[in-house]
Amino acid sequence: MPYQYLWAVGNAWKRLVQDQHLGNRYRWLHSNVFLDLQPDQPPEPVVELPVTVLPYLRLSGYSRHIPRPYTVLTGIAEQPLETPIVLLDQAAIAPSPAIDTKLPRLLPTLAEQWSKMPPLTQLNGLWQLASLWEPLRSEQVVSTLLTPDLIRLDGTLVRVLELCPDGPDVTYSLAALADHWQPLLSTAHTAVAPYLQSLCQRLKNGEYKTSEQLLVSLERGLSSCGVDQQTQVQIATRTDQGPTRKRNEDACFPANGTAITYGEQSAIADRNPDLPPIPLVLVCDGIGGHEGGDVASSLAIQSIQRYLMPLLKTATPDPDVISQALGQAICIANDEISQRNDLEKRQAQGRMGTTVVAALVVGESLYLAHLGDSRAYRITSKSCRQITVDDDVASREVRLGYGLYREALYHPGAGSLVQALGMTSSKLLYPTVQRFVLDEDFLVLLCSDGLSDNDVIENTWHQSLLPILQGQQLVADGSQALVQLANTQNGHDNVTIGLLKFQVIHVATTPVDPALAVPPAMAPQDQSLTTATAAATPMAPAAMLTPPSPRTSQPLAQSTTQVPVKAQSRGKSWGLITLGFAGLGAIIGIITFNLLPELLPATNAELPTLFQSAAPPLLPPTPFADTPSIFEINRLLQVTVAVVDVNGVTQPLRLYAEPNDLSPTGSPNSTNPEKIEGTLPAGSILQVLNQREVADQPRWVRLKVCSVPSGASLGDRPTESNTPTAEVNPVAPGTLVQLSQPGDEGWISATTLAPVVQPLGAVAPAQQGDCQP
Repeated sequence: MPYQYLWAVGNAWKRLVQDQHLGNRYRWLHSNVFLDLQPDQPPEPVVELPVTVLPYLRLSGYSRHIPRPYTVLTGIAEQPLETPIVLLDQAAIAPSPAIDTKLPRLLPTLAEQWSKMPPLTQLNGLWQLASLWEPLRSEQVVSTLLTPDLIRLDGTLVRVLELCPDGPDVTYSLAALADHWQPLLSTAHTAVAPYLQSLCQRLKNGEYKTSEQLLVSLERGLSSCGVDQQTQVQIATRTDQGPTRKRNEDACFPANGTAITYGEQSAIADRNPDLPPIPLVLVCDGIGGHEGGDVASSLAIQSIQRYLMPLLKTATPDPDVISQALGQAICIANDEISQRNDLEKRQAQGRMGTTVVAALVVGESLYLAHLGDSRAYRITSKSCRQITVDDDVASREVRLGYGLYREALYHPGAGSLVQALGMTSSKLLYPTVQRFVLDEDFLVLLCSDGLSDNDVIENTWHQSLLPILQGQQLVADGSQALVQLANTQNGHDNVTIGLLKFQVIHVATTPVDPALAVPPAMAPQDQSLTTATAAATPMAPAAMLTPPSPRTSQPLAQSTTQVPVKAQSRGKSWGLITLGFAGLGAIIGIITFNLLPELLPATNAELPTLFQSAAPPLLPPTPFADTPSIFEINRLLQVTVAVVDVNGVTQPLRLYAEPNDLSPTGSPNSTNPEKIEGTLPAGSILQVLNQREVADQPRWVRLKVCSVPSGASLGDRPTESNTPTAEVNPVAPGTLVQLSQPGDEGWISATTLAPVVQPLGAVAPAQQGDCQP
């Protein structure tokens, strides 16, 4: 277990430190920095989370920038505290592989490093800050971006020390950014100084109406400045069956054992026509065992490569086009695998699927896309950080504001996936896409969980990855050594690795035209779109996709099976699991999207429109005029869309044990899970068994679950990025409410059910399931 250096928020802890210890577990080191002396043990359980913690949880999709709460101390030595103490993990503290005589240091501030930064890095820093404006504003913590001491740098990656709440009734405009960027202008690089002067002046004048405009302008500056950037990219891939598995269900691209360098004189395509002209690396971890996980991972590799290849051979496209294309490629691969499953009549856990993590290098940018729990890590000379967020139950619980990540890891089913390729339609799927600027030397490691389980990377990166970055070990040899490390320290699974080593050969110095600071005219956005990429890093909430391409974001979707979680290893399997915590449905739609940086505008009409169909506008339900007629006894119904309340907030569709299970407000009581039979995802087939009128209440319908779609989940479409985050009551029941299974029966209000179902005629035997004709 890596040593956990933690940052204590505020000053409430100071009077409680005795003999340099806070309680019997946390040692005070200096400033607000503590060391967890028992990192292998779960933190103390938190009964109720303080309101100040919720913004961290909702913004957990931006993990590459924002720390996450490690624990909340509400008492010391069994004595309650008047003010809870919040300890943050992944704060802007330089990591250390071991305890030694050197105290951990805080990362330097942006202001301290600014004058030493080359022009592309200066623009990159401001671009990352701008991409955080909207998500932090929505959580009323935008003051963070206006507090110089909180903005730190991990290499060229912006890290926040802690979030700073906005004052009551305080509203900040984008002009506030100009006031805080102004002191930087005097030491800005000559290549970007005139552009930044113009940008700040226009911000002050109010010419920028939205953060989207600011991001577009900074993105133009990045592209202009980076035109002469030269970066060498070395790639190596490895996949191995592992010592205990009978077959290898993983797959990678380029093929196993490939070692190649991009940026040399000769063209890659001339030497190997099977490789793309620019770097593309894919890692897939198949799911399904003997049922076809190896087939699914191979299909995904072939489909994504085939879809992207024409784009890669054209002139460098717009960043938004690249991000869209990556998301489209993953969705197309998903549909190919799903169609194969349907053709072979695979159902439930018999369906094959796969995770995917992809890296694509175009110009001065690295694009990362992922779905599932295969990961990407970014390694610099001073740090190793995971830069993707697993699409699993534990991460989703955190994003929804229901608990801390370390606690969630010990919840039953915490490691179960909530989305992967092949389990459901792409309409319910949201990949995550991120964008990074290549302005320093670093490594990116893509890997399946055969390597990442049990914190192997976090514990060994100094020995296993740093020598590769420093040139002491070849990339190809390093990838082979990582396979051996995985088989030795884990060994329970297949392992697949994609390594990318980035070296800046020529620093970009092309002057940026000040005219690029003119705010772009923003075309009206299709608010139904939910694709995203990121300049900052978001995460993918359970049904969403990306960290932004400056102005992009990220989403995800869900599906899975309940798998007990070991203390340090989380299994992956399929089934149906959901977070049945109080109020989950009321917030899932809004929270999912607020976790993302910003919407990715759809500007390329030539690309397929998968994402447009994936997220239809959320509309309040309206009762059908013929409600009683569609609920005839024995009629089969299919749930076609998610339930949305009058505020446009997505709600889970629940089966209740009794038809009068209503709260005092007249709405279904979601705080009493004992009376909830289960939840129903879109695509479920139901049979009407009975109807009942309850005095002074809507008609209720008794239903039997015939079948549910494989890979179903409660993950729903994100809402618009400017929608305020709903208030969250983090108090949640201690048990999970499962998705309904075929054969389950229960009651649903007719007015709730009618807008989201349609009658069915003939259905396939597999869909009819346990229901009789």
